[in-house]
Amino acid sequence: MLWEALSSRAEDLPVADFLALTLKYIRTSQEESMGSTLEINDTLQITVEQGFPSAIFDLAKHRNTPVTLKDVKDTTFEFHDKPGARFFQSDPVRVYLVHNINNKWLFWGRIYVQSQRIEKKFAADGTWAGEWMTSGTYKIVDIYDPAYQETFTRREAPSDRNFFSTGP
Repeated sequence: MLWEALSSRAEDLPVADFLALTLKYIRTSQEESMGSTLEINDTLQITVEQGFPSAIFDLAKHRNTPVTLKDVKDTTFEFHDKPGARFFQSDPVRVYLVHNINNKWLFWGRIYVQSQRIEKKFAADGTWAGEWMTSGTYKIVDIYDPAYQETFTRREAPSDRNFFSTGP
């Protein structure tokens, strides 16, 4: 009903008002929808707090003595508390492993996701505000050598989140 009213008045409204009402329509539609949102990712971008294995993957050490697959052979790593209901591509499809360092992305290589859990995020008082968290396990199948790591990160990370960018 809001959309019909909005679209019939579109020509008479200033652009800012039209956009504000359109956003209100979108929010209202999302609140009333019966569906759910599931995000499909090909990149596992995590912080140390979310389980990034920084003891093994340290850039300064990697530049001096590169980490190899032998260093992580037969190791299954865990990640946790990724906001939202996310689905990562399943083994044998690769997923990029990215260390999020203060909102800057540093690509390390490729992984195969072994397991995934999507769970409700409850507040301390036990209430649920509609938020979900994703956790899981993965195995590392490729580690980028330092030169390729920098090249790949410069090329693939979003410009505002690129670890090697000199901007804010």
